[in-house]
Amino acid sequence: MATALILGSTGLTGSYVLQKTLADDYFTEVIVLVRKPLSITHPKLKVLVTDFKSFPAVKADMVFSCLGTTKKKTPDTTAYRFIEVGIPVGIAKNTIGLKQFHYMSAIGVGANSINAYTKNKWDAETELNHLGISSVYHYRPSLIFGDRKEKRLTEDLSNAVFSVINPLFIGGLRKYRRIHAETIAEAMIRTCKKPKQGNHVIESDKIQEMGG
Repeated sequence: MATALILGSTGLTGSYVLQKTLADDYFTEVIVLVRKPLSITHPKLKVLVTDFKSFPAVKADMVFSCLGTTKKKTPDTTAYRFIEVGIPVGIAKNTIGLKQFHYMSAIGVGANSINAYTKNKWDAETELNHLGISSVYHYRPSLIFGDRKEKRLTEDLSNAVFSVINPLFIGGLRKYRRIHAETIAEAMIRTCKKPKQGNHVIESDKIQEMGG
């Protein structure tokens, strides 16, 4: 039995994590940090509204971080980095009794990345690895698809292309296949029930195997 804290619960992947944790008896309480109240209610759901200018001290066994934004929505580089790095790391530092952290990163992250998105994800991974949390999992999905509330033209075009070329990614290229958001959420839920100590990276093809 466990208490889960979810970041990004209104997003594409985070909403699946929320649905699955609420429906799973393994979780006794599900806490979400949001900027606006949610329209759903549930006996074990606890909604904490915050502006994220400070981090509330919350007691939870594990955190699922599914935060993400785009440069179009957040053009300011400082604000962009705060969402991708500052919030997950800040929450990790302020969560009481934290045993596991499940972080949705991205394929292609690296210390020398010239792309702000993947560089921020890498920096978040690095900082989380040094917080002394018993189990840290970094999920690095390829292009994510699903029924997103907000439409993103570039993403829609990419998904149209990937739906055609996906079968061409075989062998070592399998990790570049697009992946459904629900599959990522399912992989996170299954992983949290049998945690291993240490810092772990799960590439997109492995996420597909675990959550498919």
